[in-house]
Amino acid sequence: SSVCLPPQLVCDDCREKLEYVREPACKKCGKPLKDERQEYCFDCARHMCEFTQGKALWIYGGPVKESIYRFKYHGRREYAQFYGRELVRVYGEWVKKRRIDALIPIPLSKRRLRRRGFNQAECIAREIGRQLGIPVYTNILLRVRDTKAQKELNDEERKNNLKKAFKTTSNKV
Repeated sequence: SSVCLPPQLVCDDCREKLEYVREPACKKCGKPLKDERQEYCFDCARHMCEFTQGKALWIYGGPVKESIYRFKYHGRREYAQFYGRELVRVYGEWVKKRRIDALIPIPLSKRRLRRRGFNQAECIAREIGRQLGIPVYTNILLRVRDTKAQKELNDEERKNNLKKAFKTTSNKV
């Protein structure tokens, strides 16, 4: 009898093109660093960040950039499964050590949600939550103001763009 293998989420050619972020990486945001003597990237060294720590999975360019574009703007929801699995494979133990209680994806504006048809952050969060047994809350954070696309803005504009864009519906912290 033949063994039934699960369908491959990404072809071998594409998998080989993925550049994973390796050390040295910024201790704050997770971006790759050129100099292993550095602890922080240029941006994190000069600005206070509103988050504790970020992690980056891949270097954003080439096939990764194209894949994310198709995921966000061409309705390729199935990509979330691969992204989520890879995030758990690489950072699952890091997440477990921090005893993270819940995942809260950033909500899209109603306009963007209508245009895209789904919230990409929510799809990835659900895959990570499913694999790690962490609940995903989608009704705690509300977007109350539509904002410009972050990709069109510089650092300072990005920070100001998101001010007063969200509110919480309940305090589960």
